[in-house]
Amino acid sequence: MTALEEVGHPDEGRTLDMAAAAQSSAEYLAINRNGKVLVMMMDGELLTETRRSWRLFTRSVRRRSC
Repeated sequence: MTALEEVGHPDEGRTLDMAAAAQSSAEYLAINRNGKVLVMMMDGELLTETRRSWRLFTRSVRRRSC
């Protein structure tokens, strides 16, 4: 179980082959133009920056636990 699942967010993990530079593929760059990994969709918003992703995640957890 992932941290997302623990707090009630559905989690659909996908593997990205970084050895094959999958983060530089046209398909991935269409999702995240920076070509960086972590990409997360939360509450309909695409999050591509780790710090911002965790900030929104913790806010969401707080809202759900109140």
